[in-house]
Amino acid sequence: MQPAAIRLKDSIATKLLKVVFSFYFIVAVLVTLGHMVVEYYRTKDAIVDDLRQTQEMFGAGLSRAMWEFNMEQLQLTLEGMISLSNIVGASIEDSEQSTVAQVGKVAAASDTSLFGHSFPLVYTNEAGEASVQGKVTVYSSTDVVLNRVQWGFVLLLINAVVKTLALWGIFLWFGNRLLGRPLSLLAEATESVDVHNPTPLEIDVHTDPNNELKILEEGFNRMSHRLWSAHREIQAHMEYLDQTNKRQQILLDGTRAVTSSLNKLKVMIGAVRSLLKGVPLDRSVQVILSFRDTPHQAPDRPTTRYCYNHYQIRIEISATGTPALRQSHLDDAVHAYTDSPRYSDQLALGATRVTGCVLIQDTLVVPIWYNNELLGNIDLQGIQLNHFQSDDKDFVDTLSQSIGLSLKEAEITEALRHANEALEELNANLEQKVIQRTTELQAANTQLTASYETIKTQQDLLNDELAQARETQATLLPERLPKIPGAHVACKYSSMEQIGGDFYNVFAIDEHRYGLVVTDITGHGVVAALLSFMVSSVFWESQKQSVSPQLVLTYANNVLEEKLPNEKFASMVYAVYDSQTRKLTYCSGGHPEALIYRPSTQEIIRLSQTGMLVGLFSAPISEYTEIEVDLLPGDKLLLYTDAIIEAIDENGYTLGVPRLAQFLKNHGHLPIQDLLDQVYRYGLSYANQPAYNDDCTLVGLELELQLDLEG
Repeated sequence: MQPAAIRLKDSIATKLLKVVFSFYFIVAVLVTLGHMVVEYYRTKDAIVDDLRQTQEMFGAGLSRAMWEFNMEQLQLTLEGMISLSNIVGASIEDSEQSTVAQVGKVAAASDTSLFGHSFPLVYTNEAGEASVQGKVTVYSSTDVVLNRVQWGFVLLLINAVVKTLALWGIFLWFGNRLLGRPLSLLAEATESVDVHNPTPLEIDVHTDPNNELKILEEGFNRMSHRLWSAHREIQAHMEYLDQTNKRQQILLDGTRAVTSSLNKLKVMIGAVRSLLKGVPLDRSVQVILSFRDTPHQAPDRPTTRYCYNHYQIRIEISATGTPALRQSHLDDAVHAYTDSPRYSDQLALGATRVTGCVLIQDTLVVPIWYNNELLGNIDLQGIQLNHFQSDDKDFVDTLSQSIGLSLKEAEITEALRHANEALEELNANLEQKVIQRTTELQAANTQLTASYETIKTQQDLLNDELAQARETQATLLPERLPKIPGAHVACKYSSMEQIGGDFYNVFAIDEHRYGLVVTDITGHGVVAALLSFMVSSVFWESQKQSVSPQLVLTYANNVLEEKLPNEKFASMVYAVYDSQTRKLTYCSGGHPEALIYRPSTQEIIRLSQTGMLVGLFSAPISEYTEIEVDLLPGDKLLLYTDAIIEAIDENGYTLGVPRLAQFLKNHGHLPIQDLLDQVYRYGLSYANQPAYNDDCTLVGLELELQLDLEG
């Protein structure tokens, strides 16, 4: 169907012209009006210049007539002036600004069309003396200006109209030729394309190269050829899809046939029927079926794990050329038992298990695999090698997978049937065996009950002993902390198990000296708790010997070195605080370094270890060193065991002393007890755990802030 011819007024060229010339017309009108305004004012300026010339022409005569007060001469001169084409009126005023004479149109308040020029009347006598007799004003009007420019305005309008019409016609003619006709040709060619039966089309829009229309022409020609090529490809794909659909239907029917039976022979026969429909065959076809069975089905092979049923079938091709497996072919089949299927050596190769069927001369060998087990194979002799394609191979491989599943299912069904027979045989003596086994289980249950009661009694005794041990260990810890003048002390303690291996105390030595001690026994639990009794006893005995932390740790180390078991030791820190001098004497035996937060300077003072672990080796007094620190008002001292700094986060990083020191600095404004609580929770949150993996002890000392009253 050919499209109707496009009317000129509906073409793109005309529409484009309308838009362009609409703007062009507006611009032309504005330019013409501007030109007319300029011409008007230029003519008006020329007339004003003419009015100025009247001063030279009539000024002297009017001055003399005004001096002589010759009114008749003044009137005649004014009438002569207005006879000029540019002058429409004139008036004379005396020196007192009174009108002496006037002719024609003169300016009035309501008349805005007049404009004029004034000049004085100066009379010079014979002696050369000049005097002003008055002034003369000559007038012209806009009508005079318009009369002079009206023909120029007409010519400007005619020029604008002529140019506009000429450009309109030229643009319309060339627009239709260069744009309208090529686009109409493209539209007709596009309309003529038949998407159902495309043919290669080529058009020529007769335009210059390298423009938009040429690109459209080339694009249309390429589209036409590609559409024709795509149509041919679609036809080829449709033929392929029809063939594939037929194969899929054969495969579906064959799959239904092989999966609907649990008899191995019927499964293999159904597979052969599908193969005969789906692969190209010659006139003479011979089929050999092999599938494995258990030895009980072949009495002459009782020692082998599997034997193979072997069926040889010859098929006659009908007059129509369609092969079909009939019952008569099955009746004439040759059956025998074999130890392995044909071509078993080739089929045992690993590559065969991946690639599926193989062609050996004109014989198609279809192995039946299931989980690397060769269940059998089908040999189909009489393949047309020239027509056997990759699609045929894919069809056969897919069919062989469903055959393998069906054969395995039939094999499992046979195995279940034999298992059921064996189970029925076992059930004959099952009741007697159940009674015997029940008696044995009852006896064992009685024995287990007695053992459970014994264990429960022992566990209760152990729990009571642990509770008593916890109460006893609590006596080692201070019931209440002493009140230190000018300072506050706080403690926080938790054990990993019911009893722990940490020991701490804060006690008064005399009226102004106070001791702070923290020990950590290796390990935790009952053994560590027992050792803590020993360490605390040795400490109190050592403390009685001397007030000096250095002497106390030396004495305690030498005593514990003899009493502690091998590979057992303790870390200990002992500090003495003097409330009068605010001096702290400190000594550490392998214990984590103490921390002092000083708010006056916002710094952390770290008191490092000053001696070795307690109880490892006997050592002289020089092994342990005392440190003296002058504490300032507001200072906070923190003693702790290693459970805090050994907390581990999810990335395997320990909390460490630097992080603890930074936390103490950030929260040093808190009261000492609140500060210890925050430190305790900080370690748990860092490790993201509800409890520590070791006994945890915190001891803190805070000096009160004192006001400087003198200042």
